[in-house]
Amino acid sequence: MSAGVRFAGCVVALTLAGMAGMASAQSDRVSASEKGSLLVWSKVEVVLAQPMPASTVVTIPVDEVFSNFGLGNAGNEHIVTDLAAAAGGIPGSAVTITGIGWDLNIETFGASWRSEARIAFMDNLGSPPATTLAPGVADNSPSPPGGTDYSSNGIVVLADVFQPDILLADGVLDLEFFESFVDDANGPDAVLNGTIDVQVNSMPPGDPTLVQDTIISLTNDFPEDVAFQMYFIQGDNTNPLGYWQVSDVGIELTRDQPVYWSAATGLGTVNVTPWTVLGPGIQDGNTTIYRGMIVGWAVDRVTNRPIRHNHLAGQGTVVNYADASAYEYSTWAFAANQGTQGQPLPIAPGPDGSIAMTLGTDYAPSYAQLLLNFQATGAGAWSSPGSMVVSDTSVTLHPMDWDLRENAGAPPVITKAQYDVWNENEVKFSGAYRCIICWDQTLLSGYGLPNHFGVGTLQTNHGKARIDGVASPLCDHFNSGPPILSVATSLLGIGVRHLSIDSEYATAASSLVGMGQENAVIRYFPGSGPPDESPQSGSPVVSFDRMMKSITTR
Repeated sequence: MSAGVRFAGCVVALTLAGMAGMASAQSDRVSASEKGSLLVWSKVEVVLAQPMPASTVVTIPVDEVFSNFGLGNAGNEHIVTDLAAAAGGIPGSAVTITGIGWDLNIETFGASWRSEARIAFMDNLGSPPATTLAPGVADNSPSPPGGTDYSSNGIVVLADVFQPDILLADGVLDLEFFESFVDDANGPDAVLNGTIDVQVNSMPPGDPTLVQDTIISLTNDFPEDVAFQMYFIQGDNTNPLGYWQVSDVGIELTRDQPVYWSAATGLGTVNVTPWTVLGPGIQDGNTTIYRGMIVGWAVDRVTNRPIRHNHLAGQGTVVNYADASAYEYSTWAFAANQGTQGQPLPIAPGPDGSIAMTLGTDYAPSYAQLLLNFQATGAGAWSSPGSMVVSDTSVTLHPMDWDLRENAGAPPVITKAQYDVWNENEVKFSGAYRCIICWDQTLLSGYGLPNHFGVGTLQTNHGKARIDGVASPLCDHFNSGPPILSVATSLLGIGVRHLSIDSEYATAASSLVGMGQENAVIRYFPGSGPPDESPQSGSPVVSFDRMMKSITTR
């Protein structure tokens, strides 16, 4: 097996899955609580927080700096300072200037005025000046011998004088000393001495804090060793071509062995790729969010072809250290229908050598619809006389059609998650939907209109929803490149209930209830060779022990 990071697409494959596998939603089989040969962890989420920016005043000496020519002239003098490093932060990291102070002496030459001596505040990347300082702006006359002293008497906060803060992307400040009017084209018009104070918000050095982790558990409930091929799939994508970043990872479980690992670091009973390799993540203030899903199946350890081993089960445990909360859900499990225990499934490779595994033929089918039970957003029915409890629910959805072949060029699966909603009085609401591109996680309160999930619209405290992945022009994609049309596809996912209990916080989760049957196809290149139990491309960004030391809890 191989391990690495690459791009793949989630694609629908109706030519293999067909429509024959679809049926009415009558099955009461719920795979998420069973064992199987193929498992799906619908949600993996890691949150890291950088140290909060610190405010520091950096003093820049100005020693006999001459003011010569107009702004931008190659003959002007500059003072260049790495404010990030000077503030005790990470050299070259972004800083924000929020205030400026000065104690300067300006001595002019000839007929030059003190008001004409200027200082431009610029970045080191060639951008125009963000602001200009004129300490002697009120003195339209030459200075007396020895110059004139000017002071701001402390820091002038930019916002107080209606000036925007100055962002320096690389932390470097370039001060250019220039004349607003040049009196002597051959010599300096003024000389400045003293100091300039710059108040900056910079990022202090230090390891990021592990705010939230997902502990992945996997159990082999059979007295034989088994190899397990996994794909870590990035949940959020900014690639305009629609490719999702994927890391393929192989591990091996001994007979009757349970294992676990941290998604944040990849460390545990087995060592795997840390989740942070899947792209830059989503920036939210000083936190970075990495999220997505895992799909994996039992394979022959030599050929990496899928085998029958219906004795695997798994869980995902999401632990939020900042909120002191956690929840756990079971994997979706699909039993192999073909072959005998430990033997390869009779799947003929495609022309390119890839394997197309069909849920519905090679494995148990996926589902036609999902059932969600939810507490209406904003409802306080679970409150007690002494405590207010308010609920919201985040729903994670993804298709089960995946093309995991490297460089396959497959477009992403786009589908309309159509919601039919009922309240406690059996009143049905239609029209709610969300466009799903490969993977989606959204609070019910954040769904667009019509939103039937709030207590004011639902008109009862509790409700249920049937979710179906259907084709709809509302979700067709025309932003860039060839159009990508939405398709009908099988969806899986989990629901996480978020409870605000006075000033406390709690969560609970479960996989959604699957109903009916619908086929799906997963494609991959099997490759060959034994699995690598430590497929990290490098050490984790921060070791688990160091991250745990910096955990913030109540």
